[in-house]
Amino acid sequence: MQLTTTAPSRSEDLRAGPIHVKFADGELRYLYVGDKEIVRRIYFAVRNGSWATSTPVFTRMEVHQALDSFTVDLAARCDTDGVDYGWTGRIVGTADGRITFHATGVSGAAFSSNRIGLCVLYGAPSLAGQVYETAQEGGTPGPGRFPELVSAALVTGQFNRLRYTGEHGITVTTAVSGTRFDMEDQRTYGDSSFKAYAPLSYPYPAIPAHAAAAETVTVQVEHAPRVVPSERLTIRVGGQTAARVPRIVIRPATNRGGTFGEVNGRAEQFRGAREISWPYTPSIHLLDDDVFFENVWALPDQVKSAHAYAPGADIAIDPIVLDSRPGPEGDRRNAGDFGAAWSLALIKELSIAGVSNARFAMGPGKGEAIQREIAGYGGRPLREVGLTHGPQPPPVDALAIDGVSGPVVYVYNRTGRSQTTDIVGANGHRQTVALPPYGFRRLSDVE
Repeated sequence: MQLTTTAPSRSEDLRAGPIHVKFADGELRYLYVGDKEIVRRIYFAVRNGSWATSTPVFTRMEVHQALDSFTVDLAARCDTDGVDYGWTGRIVGTADGRITFHATGVSGAAFSSNRIGLCVLYGAPSLAGQVYETAQEGGTPGPGRFPELVSAALVTGQFNRLRYTGEHGITVTTAVSGTRFDMEDQRTYGDSSFKAYAPLSYPYPAIPAHAAAAETVTVQVEHAPRVVPSERLTIRVGGQTAARVPRIVIRPATNRGGTFGEVNGRAEQFRGAREISWPYTPSIHLLDDDVFFENVWALPDQVKSAHAYAPGADIAIDPIVLDSRPGPEGDRRNAGDFGAAWSLALIKELSIAGVSNARFAMGPGKGEAIQREIAGYGGRPLREVGLTHGPQPPPVDALAIDGVSGPVVYVYNRTGRSQTTDIVGANGHRQTVALPPYGFRRLSDVE
């Protein structure tokens, strides 16, 4: 049976043989084989001369889906932030575990741009420390490794192909034709990924009028094992851990600028420091819900990297904002369930990372209410949270605090889809929790 969609819903699940992928907003996200993320995202980006990303307006978005293959046809215009550019794309996924993203673009008028082209994101939580090899076209492959600590320099540059072999012998190869890749560590900006970017062959920064260019990115999976479907996600709450809830304050931000990169790029100046502080926002590059949630995993890597050159330093994350470019009303996601669930996810990572102080400056709403509630647990230890039977990263997670009278567990939905999960306490008692999109629940009867 083939499904054809000309105006898709906010997201669709597609399959190319062993690869499962989410298609949303003209992008491929969360490429999985079984429960293992192999590539985080593939998308086409148009940047202006100040590095702002022009939001595409899609005039065509057609999805043709079969059981284990798909085709997507795209056409988009980018005409914000001083950009005048149009592009078309065709994405093909086949049953042999191959996905091809071909893009062609042309400028409508001359404008300034620092980069235009396809980008491939590799998720840091699943690949940090993973060995890979890269090669230029016709060249000899060279070894590399996705860094565990945040890298201020390029991870690697000037390659056409990257290949790694992961669990169970599965091999993942990403290749580009028509240009070449460079790769940076986006954790330095607050993103939890390594970005391989492939600029089209233009004379940057001066893009001439009516200039056309094309490129193709291919992901190929080989030796994929037979995948057994996962059972429903189960969250197990255990004993006390060494992680503690940081001191949390809520106060408006006087300065929203800056990134961890400004600290990490001057590591020698911070060597042996007793205190280090930097701001955090998940919205430096992309602003969608998926990105905001996935980026909370960058914080523990940032803290670990800072402690590499200042082992005893107290870490303060100040300020924490959801949107680094707010309008008159700020980011409306601050006020609702999304802001609360995102705050829970971030506080969990702050606690695990060993952050001493955290200042939230997200504005009034459910997010601020949950921040104030958990501020009352400052200094309290976390309980163990184990997640079984489900994909990593999980759609549902929990922040479990060892309260004075027992565990207090905040279960939160990281996704825009309703989720159901089982919560199991240390005594084996099981309860089922159903959560709406970005919903959360506070449980105090988990033992």
